[in-house]
Formats: sequence, C-alpha cells, structure tokens
Amino acid sequence: MTVIKKDKLIKKMLFISAIGLCSNGLMAQSNSKLIKELDSTFKIQKPFDTLLIKKKIASIPLDKNELNWKAVTKYYYFLGENQKRDSLLKAELTKFPKGFIARDNSAQEIYKLNNVKSLDSAFQIFLKEYPYKKFQTGEEGDNITYDYLRNYIAEKHAKNGDNIIAEKYINELQESFWKANAYYGLTMIFKNKKENALAEKYAVKMVDSTLVYAQGLRGKSNASLFAASGLSSALTLAGTILAENGKYEQANKILAEGIPYVKEQSTGLKRLQADLYIKANKPEDAYNVYAQIIPSGKATKNDLDTFKSLYFKLNKGSESDYNQYLANVSSVLKDSIAKNIITEQAPNFTIKDLDGKEVSLSDYKGKTVVLDFWATWCGPCKASFPAMQMTIEKYKSNPNVQFLFIHTWESSKNPIEDVQNFLKDKNYTFHILFDLKDKKTGKNDVVSSYGVNGIPAKFVIDPKGNIRFKLKGFDGSNEAAVEELSTMIDLASK
Repeated sequence: MTVIKKDKLIKKMLFISAIGLCSNGLMAQSNSKLIKELDSTFKIQKPFDTLLIKKKIASIPLDKNELNWKAVTKYYYFLGENQKRDSLLKAELTKFPKGFIARDNSAQEIYKLNNVKSLDSAFQIFLKEYPYKKFQTGEEGDNITYDYLRNYIAEKHAKNGDNIIAEKYINELQESFWKANAYYGLTMIFKNKKENALAEKYAVKMVDSTLVYAQGLRGKSNASLFAASGLSSALTLAGTILAENGKYEQANKILAEGIPYVKEQSTGLKRLQADLYIKANKPEDAYNVYAQIIPSGKATKNDLDTFKSLYFKLNKGSESDYNQYLANVSSVLKDSIAKNIITEQAPNFTIKDLDGKEVSLSDYKGKTVVLDFWATWCGPCKASFPAMQMTIEKYKSNPNVQFLFIHTWESSKNPIEDVQNFLKDKNYTFHILFDLKDKKTGKNDVVSSYGVNGIPAKFVIDPKGNIRFKLKGFDGSNEAAVEELSTMIDLASK
C-alpha cells in the first residue's frame, strides 16, 4: 500500500469536489470554446506558455454566470496562484451570496454539529436554502456535497444506535460513483458494534457498487475510475465479514467474481481468497491461489509453509521437486527485477539528520545507497520498517551499502520531536534525515525533486550516483521485501 500526501490530498479533494467534477458542465453552460481549450491544457499536464495561459484566463468574463468564476478560480489553483484564487473566492461569495461557495460554507457549518437531532434539522434547512436543481451542471459529482452530508449524518445515527435512520440517509445517496465510500464507513461502524447482519449487508453493497465500474459498465470518466479503484478494498472487507459470519461459499463466490477486475492485484486479497478456500475444504483451489502468490515475490513465511503443506497433501511432487520449484521461482523473480533496472541521475541534496548534522547524498559517492522516504503518520511506512531493519542487518558488515531514511511531508509543527517519540523503545538503527518544508514555498524540496507522489517510496542508487531501482508501497511481507530489496542492492552494486 502507498499513502499519498495527506494534507495535499485532502485539500485537493475538497477543492475539486467543489469545482473539478463539474468541469465539463462548466464548458456546456458557459458555451465557451476557451474554457474547453484551457481545461484540455491543464488536463494533459504538459509544459505550456504560462503567460499566454494567463492572458486567456483573464479574458474569461466574470459576469452573472458563476460557472465562469469557478473556472477561473480553478485555473489559478492549478497555476499555484493562491492569492489570486483567494481574492476571487471572496469576490464570488459577495456576488453570489446563495451560490456554490455559500452552499459549501453552509455545509461546513453542519459538520460542526454533534447532536443528531440538530444535524437532521440543519440538513433539511440546508436542502431548502440550496436545492439540488440550482446547482446542476449535468455532470457526475453535482450532488457530492449533499452526499457527503448524508454520509456524515448516517454515520452519526449508526454510532448512536439509530440504524433505521442511518439506513434511510445512506439509501438517499445520489452519486453512484461515491456510494462505496459511504458504505465502507457504515460497514465498519456496524462491524465494530458486532451488528454482523448489517455489516455484511453494506459490505456486499460496497462490492456491488464498485464492481460495475471495474467491469467498465459505467464508462471511463474520472469519477468512474475513482469508483473502480475501490474494488480491492471492497472485496477484502466483504470477504472478511462473510468469513466471520461463517459464509465461506458466498465469500468465495464474491471474490472469484471480483478479483479478475482488480487492476492492481493485492497479495493480501489473494491470501484471503486462499484462506477462504481452505476453510471451505477446497484445498485444490487454495493451492492454485498460492501458486499465484509464491511467484509474485510477496509471499510470507506462513504463505510458504501453507503452500508446502498443500503441495504434499495434494501429491504434487517429492521434496526434491518442491525445492527445485522454489529455486526456479527465485531465479525468475531475480530476472524479473533485473529487467526493471534504470539509469537516472539521482538529485543531490543537503539536509540535516536527527543529530543536526548536515548530510549530502554526494557524501556517499562510491557506495550503494537506499533512500527511504517516510513520515510518522504513514502506516505502510512504519509497517515496512521491520523488513528494512532486517535488510540493514543483512548488509551491516558491508560499508559500501548505506541506508538513509528521509522523513518528509510533516503533518505537525514538531516533526523532529514526532520522530524522536516514534523511535522510543524501537530497536531501529536508522540514519534519519529531515526533508522539512521550505518556509517560503511550503514545499518539501527533496521528495519533490525525486518526483514522489506517495509514500513509502524507496530508491536504490548505485556507486556512480544513478538511480537504478524505484520502489513504492509495502505489501506486508517482511521476508519478500528483504529478498526484493536485497536483489536490487546487489544488482546496483555491480
């Protein structure tokens, strides 16, 4: 799993939920070829003439059509001109006191309420003041503001034990592409409260609502792709809950139908499927799933032990045959990793470590270096640390292999203190550096220079200063992670 920068992602999602999903609607209602052109320019994300773009933006009339205002605001956001954007947002609110911004501000006030009765009445008032019809552009996402609120209120009622009311709100959701997200939250609440039937109901609904998008039955819009990306999580949750309820056959059926449509295959999902087959007394099916996990390079020791047990239980071969099979898998994995080797100049940097000492990448010229970008708030980052410590131990007698753990994307004002607190009682022998935000730009320069958009992110750099391998995320298997990274280190060191 990879985690995208939290504050950046949340801000972007909130802003895009307000203006981005209706971009095509902006075009249609403003009837502007210029807006079509500008939307296309920003969408393809290629270099463009900034001065020319600004002239075109300035030519969009800020008239009675609020959608024009929203388009211009969006473009300044994309250009990073926050001062202009903020100024326009204030002017837009003044000109349209019951428009999009006013609506969204009113929605934010509702989130501050905790009493469920207050929430119910506030939402009804909100619907009267800001009716759907006034904010329709004809695009997916028109009603997302209302769905966010419905979901929030539904969860409050569910936590309060008002299940009938919670279901009423959740069943009134308008945006199909977002329903799975709402179902997930409700499912987890019911699961934690041991309300198994309701947890199962919404877990299955979550799968159903994502599967149609993953199958391509709802087109390929950004909203559709977003919905499809949730299939793996939906299958995992539904399979787990059905198994907890003893419904192994139904769980197997759902996973068998959904897994072929998961774009990025999850080892955890496959592992769940294999476990369900074992519980359903289907060893041959379980063996076939493990036969997919083992060659992936993501197998845990438990995976290998279970696979070995199934191998002999099903009379697949002798001990010698089994060992040869594993040797062949290892060879294929190493060849596969070698095919991904690259040669890119690693950006140099100079930042301070935990002791306040300046450290530069250039200090390590002539050595193989592993960079690991991480943050204390990043769960997958911390989950990968036992494997990283195992790898450090493996190479501790080799001074030509070094590891640098770069803390980045800090979420608090005291990142150094956060790291110190995290490391307490840990036996990690990490050399930790700090890629702190630039006070002027607000950017973490080192992680930006490496083009990272999600963490954990690792880079294996050869003795000449070239990036040879890039790794992102962590799939939960320490043994496999050590083997994969070790192979990369050895290849980069040659």
